Amino acid sequence: MKVAIFLPKGVYGGGERVLITLMREFSKRKIDVVGYTRCKTIDKSIVPCKMIVLDNAKSKLKQVLDLSSSLKRENVGKVIVFGLDTIFFIATRLAKVDYLYSLRVDPLQIDFKKLTYKYVLNRCERIVFQTKHVQSYFPKSIQEKSCVIPNPILDDDLPEVSDCRKKRIVLVGRLSEEKNIEMAIRAFSQTKHDGYSFHIYGTGPLLAKLQELVKQLSLEKEVVFEGQVVHVVDYIRDAEIFLLTSNFEGMPNALIEGLAMGLACISTDFPSGAAPELIEDGQSGFVVPMNDVNALAKRMQILISDDALRHRMQKKSVEIRQRLALDKIISQWVNFYSIDDNYIRQ
Repeated sequence: MKVAIFLPKGVYGGGERVLITLMREFSKRKIDVVGYTRCKTIDKSIVPCKMIVLDNAKSKLKQVLDLSSSLKRENVGKVIVFGLDTIFFIATRLAKVDYLYSLRVDPLQIDFKKLTYKYVLNRCERIVFQTKHVQSYFPKSIQEKSCVIPNPILDDDLPEVSDCRKKRIVLVGRLSEEKNIEMAIRAFSQTKHDGYSFHIYGTGPLLAKLQELVKQLSLEKEVVFEGQVVHVVDYIRDAEIFLLTSNFEGMPNALIEGLAMGLACISTDFPSGAAPELIEDGQSGFVVPMNDVNALAKRMQILISDDALRHRMQKKSVEIRQRLALDKIISQWVNFYSIDDNYIRQ
């Protein structure tokens, strides 16, 4: 039998990186995997298994029937889906296939009382949450068939922790509203820089607006927009401090990678609750309230000024490499979903 993994988008974002990693690591364990996607332009070279592209042009009924037939034809016993897809769920009911639903969003932003969500959550076989905080939002009946599995460290080729750091503060993220990078720039402007520069990695619609803010604050020499880079950990590994100022995240891979590279990290306490589950506040970094520029500036100044504290936090943050080791997290998926010998390629 096979495990099917549904890749809803063609964009190689955080959730898609985790799904593709599951495909690759399952295949390494000789688990028979087949992928499904709605994206006709997906780069199949990054997908380590057979990929079936679904036809969105058909009627919904035809999509359900075709998908159900495909699941039976591929001898699929279990599916893993990130996010809500009603057509995929109904098809699994017809094909009598187990459905694992992985919730990747802030539950406060979605009305789970709506019939579609209630139907899927109550009838799917398993649910994976990214944080304990999100899991606690749901009733006991949902929690009893769920498990908390954080994102693993996704990088196959993670560099060694640097022993020669530069006076740099770094932020990695899309230049968009939800990342709240303006908060980071304004907080940096309130600190005594002491030779530190601030490097922002990413692109997005707010680039011009943020560049204008930097100009208004007379920070053109200290703040550098680095753009999008390949393998960003190579660029941030020798920095001292990592910032995440988002108002919304699930389980942020950028923060995980910042910790794994041994940076002292500061994150906002966005609603999913991931920040305090990744950062031990005051030990491996700091967690500050969303939109509180003064609180962020205060914590940044502490890390800039207190070398001993910063070094202790950097040493502590590296422990994330063991907590979220790829093999450990993949084993949690396999064990929770009871992927047994029936799914091993012969």
